[in-house]
Amino acid sequence: MIDTASCARLPQRLCNKRQCHRRLTWKQSSCRYWILGHEYKIGVTEIFANMFGRLLNLFKPNHAEAESQVPLPQAPFEYIATHGAQAAETMEKARETEGAFPVLLGDRSAFVQTLDLMSTDGISFESTLAAGLSLDPELWMKDQVDSDPEHFDFRNTKLGRAYKVLPLTAARNGGFGDGFKKEVFIGLLPVSHGWQVPALLGLGGWNACPEAHVHVAFFRRWQERYGAEVTSVAYDVVEFKVSRPPSTAEEALALAREHYIYCTDFDLGASGIGGLAAHLLNSPSWYFWWD
Repeated sequence: MIDTASCARLPQRLCNKRQCHRRLTWKQSSCRYWILGHEYKIGVTEIFANMFGRLLNLFKPNHAEAESQVPLPQAPFEYIATHGAQAAETMEKARETEGAFPVLLGDRSAFVQTLDLMSTDGISFESTLAAGLSLDPELWMKDQVDSDPEHFDFRNTKLGRAYKVLPLTAARNGGFGDGFKKEVFIGLLPVSHGWQVPALLGLGGWNACPEAHVHVAFFRRWQERYGAEVTSVAYDVVEFKVSRPPSTAEEALALAREHYIYCTDFDLGASGIGGLAAHLLNSPSWYFWWD
């Protein structure tokens, strides 16, 4: 039968009241449409799903709007809220601010978690710095390897297949996604050097993430050796911009061992330490993540 009733129930992309009509074929659970002389077919279930979906959208909460109404976090330092795509440019301009070291602190969730760590750390900035300066990274790594020699068996390793790490992944959706987060926070931290950042933020001390003073020791070591400057501390993510990365396979393999002992949550995959070393070779970006 031909039904010439209103087409209001049809998806708009298929409906033109002046130039379409439909034939219901209930046995086939489908509808046929003729639009500008062309025949289209759509399941009846899709029609009702379309109607139900539009009804649900009327009651769907607007999370973006709700989040924008939440007061900004209270922090013991100045910070800037910006779009993820503008993070690099904003940080570069912030470097001109005297007495402030810009660090990307991630999205609102990561920022709040970092602030929570600061409030519960209970260890002063000065004492954490002192502990970090007195720590010998070589001895610390030896203790870690001696505690689990099978896990840290680095014999017969060669360069593997390199992978790419984008800079400032804490500003991107899903970390390595193509899109940027709508809102990220850049802390203007009152420190003189990047290696002092972990002491100020109370970084680490949970799961396999080392204590803050250990981060201080390694940040300082890598800044002196490789020109590695911390760019992101987004709760469980740490990133560096590197001006003097290793330039030989031997140097890259040695550094890869350091990175893995420091951050055992690395997913090395099939390439193992060799894959990490291949990435570090001449790479201007370093990335760490703890589970």
